[in-house]
Amino acid sequence: MQQEINNLKAQIDSLRRPVGIGSETASHPSRATMLPGDLLKALNQDSNSGWSLVSSGSKQSRASFDPLMGSWWTRNEPPPSGLITILAKMFAEKEHHYTHDPRPPEFYESLYNPDPNTGLHPALRNAVFLLACGYYQGPFAQLEPLFLQRTKYHLGQSLALADRLLDYVEAYILFTIYHGLKGRYFQGIRNIAAAVAFAFACGLHALRPPEWRPADSSSLLPRTLCRSEIRHRIRVWWIVFSLNRLGNAAYDINSDFDDNKVETVWELPLESNNFEEQHQHTVSSLFVRDTGATYVYHDTANAIRSKCAALIDRAARMGSAAPHTSEGDHRFWKKFEILDQAIRNVADSLPSAFEEPRYEAAARCVTIETENVNRITIVPHIFACHARILLHWELARAGSLKSHTACLEASWKAVPLVRKTVEQDIGHVSPLLLSSWARMFRVFTCEHSRLVIAGDTERAQFIILELRVLSRALKEQAKYNAFASEFFCAIQPHHGKSPISEADVTPFISISLKFPT
Repeated sequence: MQQEINNLKAQIDSLRRPVGIGSETASHPSRATMLPGDLLKALNQDSNSGWSLVSSGSKQSRASFDPLMGSWWTRNEPPPSGLITILAKMFAEKEHHYTHDPRPPEFYESLYNPDPNTGLHPALRNAVFLLACGYYQGPFAQLEPLFLQRTKYHLGQSLALADRLLDYVEAYILFTIYHGLKGRYFQGIRNIAAAVAFAFACGLHALRPPEWRPADSSSLLPRTLCRSEIRHRIRVWWIVFSLNRLGNAAYDINSDFDDNKVETVWELPLESNNFEEQHQHTVSSLFVRDTGATYVYHDTANAIRSKCAALIDRAARMGSAAPHTSEGDHRFWKKFEILDQAIRNVADSLPSAFEEPRYEAAARCVTIETENVNRITIVPHIFACHARILLHWELARAGSLKSHTACLEASWKAVPLVRKTVEQDIGHVSPLLLSSWARMFRVFTCEHSRLVIAGDTERAQFIILELRVLSRALKEQAKYNAFASEFFCAIQPHHGKSPISEADVTPFISISLKFPT
């Protein structure tokens, strides 16, 4: 027996990468080779340093590994608990990239339960593991083929058997995020559109009191009055909604559904509120005067993020139509002015970027005792600036001085926050922020060109400073994100390794126009 153990250890150490995924069987996802030696070494090193699952409050705070941990790989078993601890921690660290409503500790505890009847749905469990590996380079990337195969298999099983469809939607969302992370943007856009259609079929778009389900249509999900289940459904809906709206705005795609069809409340009200009217606001409330929906200081971080996603999408569509709309179309221009005011109201009432995010409706405001911005509360500040630029950009290009000023003001307001992310070395920021940075880059390159043509070289020099900040930020994110890498590689040949200078800003205009922003 000991000799067999020694032989197996030697076999693991001899491997450098997975040989590949084997053939798929009728009843199980396909098998794969054992863990490579360098991955086993990395995991054991992490075990010795004691990775802790801080975000989930897991009792399993220390990763430990069976020397024969490679056996789970070959027998279609779940990962060992030590590896789950690491993967869960990696996933939790990046959860704020696509939602500001973090999952409860029970979710992370359930990752350790391999029983599909009492634990998480296998599709959701494997999607969590897949996305965790996708976010981190190095040895964990070698696990991607396995978790990708398992995720796809269990997604198919869930749909075929109509098994826990809310888990199916959530797993499919994570699967979509994984595609975006790998630079497969159009596949991600298609997938999230499919997720939206399924979310509608599940009634997630119409979660409001007192029924908490669509009033005039059927739903694939059973009715529930359980508050934890309602909150879960609300969270899944706003993830789908935000990704759909932000993705459509980035790629100039028409909306998959009308805002007026959304009835889901921004967040689950407190039980003591008796579902007062102000807690029943939803997307359409943002575009009506004096509803109070655009005053966001007391909102949760996730409600603010979702509102910004709605504003960005509406701004992209109205901004694109504005130059082609006659001055006599008073209905359009009234909506345009209301949207512009809504964006400004949100921007003016945002919590400080130096405040801790609020995850509960009743949470008090807490200012951070530091000069560092918070990586979550900084997001809506940049999103609000992005929305204003999207609304005014096409008009500015058509010659509107008012819109030109609005674009510059929004860009200048956001750049100090971008500079903070670089100075603090925040690391891998939400990929959705990069579209905002690229948009500001475009605004500044065009303004620089205008000033140079006008002979105002002194003011043009100030634009160079802003471009340096954005260039550096995109360069830092190129380590993590395919979009940032592609964007930075496109501008790199024009200025080599030296800082951006006035002489080589002009080519950036055509380069920045290549990229969807």
